[in-house]
Parts: sequence; structure tokens; C-alpha cells
Amino acid sequence: MQTEITQPALKKTRSDRGNYFAGFADHVHVRRNTPTRMGSFEFNFVRSGIDNGVLIQVYHDGLRIMLERIPSAFYMGELQASEVQIGGRDYLLLAANSRNTNQRMWFGIFRPDGSKLYAASLEQSVVRVNQNEDGISLFFLSGDSMRIKI
Repeated sequence: MQTEITQPALKKTRSDRGNYFAGFADHVHVRRNTPTRMGSFEFNFVRSGIDNGVLIQVYHDGLRIMLERIPSAFYMGELQASEVQIGGRDYLLLAANSRNTNQRMWFGIFRPDGSKLYAASLEQSVVRVNQNEDGISLFFLSGDSMRIKI
């Protein structure tokens, strides 16, 4: 996996700021404590009682394949999930917003078995997520972009 950050001169805007995966065929919004299905996957987004963090739970065909802990700043009450195919392989994309006004985002790329390829808290506000033939591109409000090659 390789990441590359660029700073284009033009800022990119997105008409639907609340839906990062609007351009993807399969995507869902997951509200906290509300299990939500997308095909054979089920997602849940709950607060962890141990450290006030957030747990993302993902099930595939009834079996839990992922339990990912993310910082409590990302407990906005909604998680977004999408399934994409890149290079002939399936991947899950997950995104959560921060509760601050600075609009930080947590973003993750996972295999369908729940194994993590990429997960990070991003310091900038993401305005668009695009699928490429070899990965994913994130476009930020500042005009910067980041390409993640898989």
C-alpha cells in the first residue's frame, strides 16, 4: 500500500457534504447503536465503555469479522460504509466524522475478511472520495488530495 499527498491549485467541492460514498454503488449510513445491513455485511457503531472510545463492529454472514476501536472524537452518531472492487478484489471503506467543528475524519480500508489495509485519523475535512483503478483518492476542503494505492 502506498499513499501520496498532492496540493492542487483548485479546490474540489462536493455537492453532498454528508455522504462521502454517494458516487459508489453500494453504501450505507450507520447510526449509533443501530445495526445496518449492506448485502451480506452488517455494521454497528457503539461507544466503548472502557475508554469512551468508539467500536466499529462488522459482521459477514452472521460472523463478526471486525472490531475496530477508533478515538471518541469520532463518535458523531453516524458511520458511513461502502463496498468497492479495486483490481478485481473487494474492499470495505469506512468513514466517521469528528464531533468538533474542524471536521476531522477517520477513514479505513479493509478486506472483506476484516483485515485492515489502512486506517487513520485525518486532520483535514474530506469533501470527496473517489475510486481509482488501483486505489482510492481523498479530496480535502483545503484543496489537497491524498491517493492510497492498494
